[in-house]
This record gives sequence, C-alpha cells and structure tokens, in this order.
Amino acid sequence: MDVSNEEEVCSNETVWLRRLGDLEEYFLAEGSSQIAVSLTLRSLRKFEEEEFRKAHLLLSSVPTLHVCIDDHKGKPWYRKRSADDQNNLSFLEEPSADTIMKHHTDMLHHKYTANTGPMWCLKIIHISKEDHDQRNALTEELHTYALVFGFHHSITDGNSNFLIIGHFVAMLERMIKGETQISTEQNFQFTPPTQTELLTNWEYVKLQLLPWNKRREVNFLKDVLINARPKLLELSPSTHDEKMTRVVRRNFDESLSKEFFHRCKRESITIHSGFSAVIDLAMAVVMKKAGLVADDNNNNTFTITCSHTINLRRYWWGDTSAALGTHISGIVSEQKVDPNTLENGDFWSLALDLHKRLQKDIRGRGPCRLLASYGVMLKEDPDIESHSDPPSLCYTNSNMGLVDKYFPASSVAAQSEDSTCHLEVVDIVQSSSLHNCRLLMLINFLTLRGRLLYSIDYNTEWVTDQTAVELADVIKELLQKSIE
Repeated sequence: MDVSNEEEVCSNETVWLRRLGDLEEYFLAEGSSQIAVSLTLRSLRKFEEEEFRKAHLLLSSVPTLHVCIDDHKGKPWYRKRSADDQNNLSFLEEPSADTIMKHHTDMLHHKYTANTGPMWCLKIIHISKEDHDQRNALTEELHTYALVFGFHHSITDGNSNFLIIGHFVAMLERMIKGETQISTEQNFQFTPPTQTELLTNWEYVKLQLLPWNKRREVNFLKDVLINARPKLLELSPSTHDEKMTRVVRRNFDESLSKEFFHRCKRESITIHSGFSAVIDLAMAVVMKKAGLVADDNNNNTFTITCSHTINLRRYWWGDTSAALGTHISGIVSEQKVDPNTLENGDFWSLALDLHKRLQKDIRGRGPCRLLASYGVMLKEDPDIESHSDPPSLCYTNSNMGLVDKYFPASSVAAQSEDSTCHLEVVDIVQSSSLHNCRLLMLINFLTLRGRLLYSIDYNTEWVTDQTAVELADVIKELLQKSIE
C-alpha cells in the first residue's frame, strides 16, 4: 500500500496528511498502543511551571505530535489537529523518586482518543524531598524532576521517542541558561513508510521467484508466531482475568557494565547479542528452577523464541536522522538453551552463535523479509492469527543502544567539572503496553552514561509478578557470573 505524502486540504480547512501504513494501523487496532518513557533529570536550579509549559507548547508543533487519526475515504488517515491546548500536560509534587514507576506504569494504560487527539501526554513530577548526592565539586542543591512521557504507538517508535524527548531536554537546557528566543529548530519529519514498503515488496518478489524458500519462510513464521506454545506458559496465572502491563526494573552500575561491554568486544559480539544470550539463559534457568520439563529431555534444553526489534531506518537511503514515525520490524531467533550453559563454560559460545545468526539476518534485510513472509501468510489465511490465543513467543526485546547521543548537553554535564553545566539525565526507562495482545514480555535495554539499564514489561494475563521478578533477578545474577 502506497502511503507516501498525500497531504490535501478540504474545503472546511481540515488538513489530511496521509493514510496509515500497515504497522501504524496494526498499533491503532491492537491493545499494545501505549508507550511510556520516563526520565529523571537533575538541575542546578528549580524550573518554573511556566518554563515547562513553554517547552511543552513548542514541542507540540513537532509534526508527529500535532496529529490525530480519523476515517477518510473509508480508511484511517492522519490529519493535523486544530487545537494547541495543553490538556495533555500535568504537574505533580512527590516526596520520593520511588513513585516514578507507578506513574510510568499508569501511562501504559492511558486512554487516547485517536480521532481528536492529542496522541501523546506528559506528566512532570518535582521530587521535593529527594536526597541528592552532590556531583563533582558542586555545593548547590540539585533539583530532581521526573518527566513521564506517554505516546500512542501509531505515531512513534523508540527512535522517535528519544529524538522528541532529547529535543525537549535541549529546550530546557537553553531555558536554564537564560536564553529567551527558543524555537523548534529541529527539521523533524513525520515520515511515511514508503521506503520500507519498497524494500518489503522487493523481498516479496524474491519469495515468489523461489517457491521453496517462500514455503520455508512462511512455515517458520507459522511455527514460531502461531503454533508455538512456550514452556513458560506453564507458569502462567491460574486464571487469565487480569489484563494489565506491569514493569520490573534492574540496572547495572558503571563498573560491571564496563566489564560486560569489554568482554563482548573481546568475544567479537555486539552488546545486543551478549545481553540477549543472558536473557535466553535466564529464561531456561527460571523454568528449570520451577520444575518444568525441558523441551528436549535428551539434551536438557529449553526452546527460547524471541523477536528482536529492528529500526527499519537502517535500510533506508538518504538522511534518516530526523525521520519520525513508527518504523520497526523484527528478527525472530530460536535458541535451544541448556540451563547449565554457564556452569559448563559454554555461555560465550551460545552468545557467539546467536550473534552470527542475528548479524546474517540483519545484513540480509531479515526484518523486511519477515514483513513480506508475514504478508504471504496472511494472504493464504487472513484469519490465521485468530486460530491462536496464547502468546507464541517467549519474549520480545528492544535495544535502544547508547542513548547519550540524544542528550548531548547532559552527557557533557555528566563528565564536566564546570558548574555552567546545568542539566543531567540520570535515569531512563522505556516501556510498551502488552495487555490485550499476544505477547508475554518485552525486555527493554539501553546504555546511559556507561550503565546498562534494563526493564521487563509483562502481560499479567500470562505472566505472574513472581516470574517477572525472578527473571529480572536471574538476568542480573547471570550477567555478573558471565564475566567472572
């Protein structure tokens, strides 16, 4: 479907931008439509509420945030919103940063009205009595704020979120320096998925030219996305009445993170592959501890399936640095994992094997091929997903990589002893809602100022609090052991 820029102005001055792409429409229909991103900021001075309001108003003009979705010509279209109101901005005062995750989780259940908008919101929390450790030689009290952003998944993905939030933090930095002329100078574009569609169509043509390959790809998707029943489901709640998304977090300090990063480099694998292998092994360990029987009893292995989220802009031509929107797909991996891998001294072999397969798929445009194969599968059986109710993947992961690049001023502040550095981003967590969709867990990870941060979003319909917490703890334990 061609969804290139089709902007048109109707007689009533309604500006219709373009039709939604397939993925954008998917997130419109699914229950997995909310994203929450929470930042903890430390500032050398207290912000006035009016300063936040000004930055919020400027941010509202970013193209992807100034839209809503409505029916047009029988299809869902993006249109420009007519209002520049601030009813999606709220202020709170909290005594401790411990409450941030409650507001973060609440944002995952926020209800958006797509046909009127806004399709994003912001909660600004001043942590009033936080104990501040002093940075460098500063003697001034540091003021702590939590910025809890919510986005509808039909308008943003992880890359878009961080571009937008980085821009907001940059505006605050300029305000705190006393600048009065602040505008949205970034050349952001609400980019249609035209290039993704071209690449996917080419993969579709290749599948048609090689029927045996098409059959193999489609059968693999059916096996892992439709027919599979993860062993982890045996640890599900006895009833499936509660449908919520919850989040559990764990972080590594800079020293341990650095050791892990160096070990990944020494083993010639990416941090993504290394940490994904830790997660796969942790899942096998949790299932063994729970007394579950291995999928392959002879080899004592559990089958761990994961969809690795990929930013599709990596395959586009031209400059994509300002391309906003939802442009993601996945690479599905299937690992046979022995819970005793670490004790047997085979962990880094497991990680290297995963790394090689992921890199082959990434270089071979695997995410576009997956979209093409998925299209073939749906064409053969449009109702195929309705045949399967429980989730089929053990988990999905999302790796934002090194996020310091989105907050350049904060990165300078973290490393400088000059008191003119005003603002620091000291913590970040990103989550997506999973309730009412066929996903067990989404594991998010990123690197901020040398620290590996991760969180587990889990669907309470299928995952208990106990399982999620235990998995988060085992991941941390195994990563520490992997570098000993």
